[in-house]
Amino acid sequence: DVAAAVVGAGRALLAVSAGWLILASGWSFGNHVAGWILGRPTGVGEYRREVEEAVSAADPVVALTLSIVGIACCLGFISAVLVRLVVAVLIVVGMPVIAAGSLFGARALRTVAAWGVAVIAFEPLSAVVYRVGHALALNAREPVLVLLVAAVTSFLAASMLPLTARLVGPGP
Repeated sequence: DVAAAVVGAGRALLAVSAGWLILASGWSFGNHVAGWILGRPTGVGEYRREVEEAVSAADPVVALTLSIVGIACCLGFISAVLVRLVVAVLIVVGMPVIAAGSLFGARALRTVAAWGVAVIAFEPLSAVVYRVGHALALNAREPVLVLLVAAVTSFLAASMLPLTARLVGPGP
């Protein structure tokens, strides 16, 4: 029956549109909260200078090792940002099917909802991690400690996405 197929397609389109609206609103709210947490970006130059001075003052082998670890952690954060975008698209597209319960159970719906919360909360949680990491790096006096804090900050910020999904999601 063509009419039923058109009505079904219209309902699916409406559900996907509503999902986009909800996720986009949450995403925007998370961005505003993260901006509020971070404040004005005046400390970025000071933080960069602190890390540069720490690299030049540390032992060359230690500085090179921690720089490689820091770059790997930064690449992990970039990957987490890209995964966040892909997961957001998958959630919005797949939510109507999962919510209908025709293919998956209630556990799948809770898992997808947990990842939705993680996608929305990723930026504010990462902002908190970066805010604390910047404060620690600026107050540290030991060059190795500054480099460690910079690397650990990127690693923790990148891990906020899966950690939040695991924390909010259903148990094993």
